[in-house]
Amino acid sequence: MAANDARTVNQFRRLTAEPEENARLLERFFAHTDAAAFSELVRRHGPMVSVVRVLELRVQQLEREVRELRSLVEELRKPKP
Repeated sequence: MAANDARTVNQFRRLTAEPEENARLLERFFAHTDAAAFSELVRRHGPMVSVVRVLELRVQQLEREVRELRSLVEELRKPKP
């Protein structure tokens, strides 16, 4: 198994094995602005959040490129005077 795959599996196991602990950490952070709870949440889930954000940015960039290409195709299809 590749290193990235192993990390993903471990991350998934942490997410599914400790939902109550994650909920407690979130509660501590929101109720008391607990920096230690926030740090632990970032340690546990930060890499996954970063990957999701990178993928989201890639999708947004692709959407912009598709719009630009569509405009270009429409311009090229217009009859020339």
